[in-house]
Amino acid sequence: MFKPLFLKTAWRAVSASAGAVGPVGLSSGAAQRAGDAAGAASVAGNALTVQDLVIGYGGKPVVNGVNFTIGHGEFVTLLGPSGSGKTSVLRAVAGYVQPEAGDIRIGARSMIGVSPRLRNCGMVFQSYALFPHMTLFQNIAYGLKTRGVAQAELQERVAEIVDAMHLGGFEGRYPHEMSGGQQQRVALARALVVRPDLLLMDEPLAALDLRLREQMQVEIRRIQQQFNISTLYITHDQGEAFTMSDRIMVMNRGDIVSSDRPRQVYLAPNCSFTARFVGSSSLMEIPLDEARAQSIALPGQAARFALDRPLPAEVGHLFVSLRPEVVQVRADAAPGWSEGVVVSRRFAGMSLMVSIRAGKHEVLAVDPSGEMVPDQPVWIRWALAEAHVIAENTGGLPCKGVPLRLVPLECGVEPNRQGAGHA
Repeated sequence: MFKPLFLKTAWRAVSASAGAVGPVGLSSGAAQRAGDAAGAASVAGNALTVQDLVIGYGGKPVVNGVNFTIGHGEFVTLLGPSGSGKTSVLRAVAGYVQPEAGDIRIGARSMIGVSPRLRNCGMVFQSYALFPHMTLFQNIAYGLKTRGVAQAELQERVAEIVDAMHLGGFEGRYPHEMSGGQQQRVALARALVVRPDLLLMDEPLAALDLRLREQMQVEIRRIQQQFNISTLYITHDQGEAFTMSDRIMVMNRGDIVSSDRPRQVYLAPNCSFTARFVGSSSLMEIPLDEARAQSIALPGQAARFALDRPLPAEVGHLFVSLRPEVVQVRADAAPGWSEGVVVSRRFAGMSLMVSIRAGKHEVLAVDPSGEMVPDQPVWIRWALAEAHVIAENTGGLPCKGVPLRLVPLECGVEPNRQGAGHA
């Protein structure tokens, strides 16, 4: 089963819970990828459609015309570093930020100019925003009360959500009498009890300790699936994104640079930012003159390589990406292995990671012995099928089109005449 190294601890927590869902067995389809032009026929088929969204503050753009959709019942995470624009996107969807351009549709209805209270979105904040003078029951019931829901129905709906959240018996407690995990469940219950069309979550687990975060990831995913609620989740935490999401959108400097299932985002990043930001990766830049000359040398491979098609004109940077778990390393020489030297090592919880200088590149690998030390000579190799080719423009954005792949020169293949393949 696919388990990125940095996710193994979180995966154990998820696997221990009945009904938990991890990065495999995902439901999102290619039609819901970022950048799809959501035409009139498809808009009504999505819970959320964002088109050409531009957001700026004080004349400075922070979101650069992003496009994406969220299907009904889909859990989509916007993952990115601080300042990438992800929270601005969520606040625009919620109605707290007015975009400079573009459209936001919940279902088939445009939300431009619609106040937040009329958008029927459930919102969960990082701070929980519980009313300290209200009990658990009163906090959860607040949204129903402001909507004028009859008392009998209010009681019934609060009881239903309290049971679903495993909060029975705590109805009379105040926030200061609850644990952090209980407060988080109350905030989630308050958002869901109004039966929103869309659930928006802005880094809701950031204030919790690691163990409680892992438990709440399982709880949030369980509840989201139980209610089949379309969800936009904001985080900078990769473990949260990979554990809970049907689809991950990676955001950087106001652009959505990647959008795919968690497994693909990890194994086949489409740009260098995603390869560096998600987990650990050996990112080997290939000189463009080598690529155009169809003579590429890589550490861990005895052969030289060509690309299976001519390099597109818009390519400004070319990389080969390798995840450390696919690189084999040994302490003694062997035929077909490339020599390198250990530069550094670091303990990564489940494994010891070593950085190896091989030729002009640095390669990350998992030390199988746990005993390798800096300056030690080692030998490495990796399977060609594990390498992923990344082509991007000079601005660092992925080039569109057919994926490039590497072809060994001595295989007798005429590289520029090959059909489409996967990197």
